[in-house]
Amino acid sequence: MAITIKGSNFQFNLFNVYNQTNAEGEKTLPRAILNTKLPPSSILVLDSNEHHPLWDPLCPTTSQGAQPFIDWIEEQDLELLNTPGVGTFFRPHLSRETVLDLSLVTPDLASKATDWQTIPETGSDHYGLLFSIQTNADLVENPTNQPRFNTAKANWDTFNKELETAIQNSQTLQDMDQISDPRKADLMDLLLGNNTELEQQLEEIGKAITQAIQTAANKAIPITRLGPKPKAWWNKELTKLRQDTSHYRRIFKEKLETTAIHDAYLEKRDFLRARNTYNKAIKDAKRKHWNEFLEKEDPQSIYKAMAYTKDNKVERIPPIQGETSFDKKCQAFRNTLFPPPPITEAPTFTNYQEKRWDWPALSTTELERACSSQVKSSTPGPDAITQDIITAAYKAQPQTMFRAFSLLFNYGYHPKCWKQATGAVLKKASKPDYSIPKAYRVITLLSCLGKINERITASRLSNLAEITELLHPTQIGHQKQKGQITSTIFLDVKGAFDHVSHNQFLRTLKKLGLPISLIAWTKSFFSNRSLRLSFDNKTQEFSEIIAGIPQGSPVSPIFFLIYTRDLFPGLQSFNLSYIDDLSLSTSSTSLKKNVKILEQQVRLLSHRGKNLAIMFDIAKTELIHFTAKKERKERSLQLPDNTIVEPKDTIKWLGIHIDNRLSFKEHIATRVSQARKAFYRLGRLANIERGLSPKAVRQLYLACVTSVADYGSQIYWKNQSYATSLLQSLHNLACRKIIGVFRTSPSLPTSIESGLTSPAIRLNTRLRNNQSIDMIDSYIG
Repeated sequence: MAITIKGSNFQFNLFNVYNQTNAEGEKTLPRAILNTKLPPSSILVLDSNEHHPLWDPLCPTTSQGAQPFIDWIEEQDLELLNTPGVGTFFRPHLSRETVLDLSLVTPDLASKATDWQTIPETGSDHYGLLFSIQTNADLVENPTNQPRFNTAKANWDTFNKELETAIQNSQTLQDMDQISDPRKADLMDLLLGNNTELEQQLEEIGKAITQAIQTAANKAIPITRLGPKPKAWWNKELTKLRQDTSHYRRIFKEKLETTAIHDAYLEKRDFLRARNTYNKAIKDAKRKHWNEFLEKEDPQSIYKAMAYTKDNKVERIPPIQGETSFDKKCQAFRNTLFPPPPITEAPTFTNYQEKRWDWPALSTTELERACSSQVKSSTPGPDAITQDIITAAYKAQPQTMFRAFSLLFNYGYHPKCWKQATGAVLKKASKPDYSIPKAYRVITLLSCLGKINERITASRLSNLAEITELLHPTQIGHQKQKGQITSTIFLDVKGAFDHVSHNQFLRTLKKLGLPISLIAWTKSFFSNRSLRLSFDNKTQEFSEIIAGIPQGSPVSPIFFLIYTRDLFPGLQSFNLSYIDDLSLSTSSTSLKKNVKILEQQVRLLSHRGKNLAIMFDIAKTELIHFTAKKERKERSLQLPDNTIVEPKDTIKWLGIHIDNRLSFKEHIATRVSQARKAFYRLGRLANIERGLSPKAVRQLYLACVTSVADYGSQIYWKNQSYATSLLQSLHNLACRKIIGVFRTSPSLPTSIESGLTSPAIRLNTRLRNNQSIDMIDSYIG
């Protein structure tokens, strides 16, 4: 079945195919599909009746017709929308869901097809396939693209002069030397809130340095604003053709006012010729400009071209919980995504004595490193100041910058102007219901100036964690343990950063005896924060936000690790944690013993969590038994609240798909599928005649495709034939694209000519490098 779907600003073709076998024993795909070429803007949805690891990693065998079908997909540069391993077909006699139904799109629709998922409740053994095709009418600017200073067009000489003038005109910055270096009594007064005058002075310093940089930037750097991008391909010839088209259109309209349309055919002919010439010239100018851009060899242009293959716009947010106005949607997001953290008793710091920690005054080296251009923090906060501007400001006025930031750091104060944030609301991928706030996430855009002291604090704490007992060993290391049968339960800290109790965290810092300046800075960092949400090309006004640790801050991860450190001492099971993801593992001679031990450990963990104001997200708790025994499916685990956690055969933890046999088949297939999508986007930038050079294609393949395919290879790679087959297929595609040869060309010569090592060699090299690093770490330790 073939349908053409048209709208006011879009058109695409939908093909529905059933790969059945006819009376002569021929299937539909080889008989009617594999010899055809899909037109542009096409969607192919089919019941393939073919099995292949590309879409079903756990299929035991590959069906005979699968490989010719994959070859046809590669020839057409089609993109598979299916999530590998997500079943689309099930019958009671089957041991698991299989993948028979596929969704494919042509390259021009690849970036517009989103939210692929299945609908099991159809009353059929085939699940429904659901995905969206975005049209331009549905798209708005990505809310993370906030107005910022365009440093590519900056006049840095003017910036330096204006910054010097702004600093000289600021009485606050000129009077900084009158503030003495902090004494412990001063720090304690700030911590207890007993010196509002000093607090106001420090607040004014933060405000003054921000205003000075903004003043200089406003006079020397243009602002990049949202909206239509300038037409870099426009030229004088197009201006003349547009004028001609308008001229002939006006003559044609004037003629129609005085005569019938059939008597104005000469004027109509002239107008249509002018319009067609104008439209063709626009297409030619766009094509010429794009090809000239792709033929550039500099890395910046190459990676910018790769970024252009992704749509920078996002879908407009639908009604949320029945609310359609922007303000009501904002309120719904705030209520759900920013719940108030647990309320605990505030610690007392009267007569507090800090322990001996290596926490000296701020050094110029630390500040220079934090202001360096090496820091990758391009997205600015509400003040629009980027890291490039901070780097320039430090180079122009190092003494003023150091005096301002050293006073704020050493006294332990974080100004309010650096505690304002913009929250960009974005959809989570493949959620069943986008009318509820939990289907969205908020990207918090913080002030880059505020991140300077945050980055320095995070760096110091991370260094202390390596050489002291600031963290529990399982939060940063690993241990070895052997057993016959291993079971693991995976837990997720509810709310993570947003659910951190400020008072409980300060109590932990007090218990550790950390420096007063750090505790004072932390208390200041937490208090008086404000947020404005941004989506659908709108941004609300700032209002107070009461939440845990702000996401997006360099200091947030290490703060959260300190907050959860007291969960782990004394646990008998082997435990690992990464930020808010925890795992408890145990090994014994039976699954029954494993479950009993894990239930005891989870009870202990939950009890400690209550005392530490830490809750676990029951809905995200997962259990897996690493054994092939059928008994594994019957050994469930009971949580302290009597919730039953059924064991799974595959779970995803830290981006790794882990199965009960540790074959990693689903993980490998998923990563290769994602890498193929990246490769197809890359493929749209080059062909035999035009586009990126072979050198550029090779560079992008190694940087943007193999990095996706190889994720987690240090864990699973053992030269498995299964992994080699999938990775080699992707490798062959890349070799042919780089040097522009036919699909039937032999793989070994194309691999040599393209300068790419085989996947096996690449992964073995990576494995050896990691082992060398581990040996060095062990030697140093």
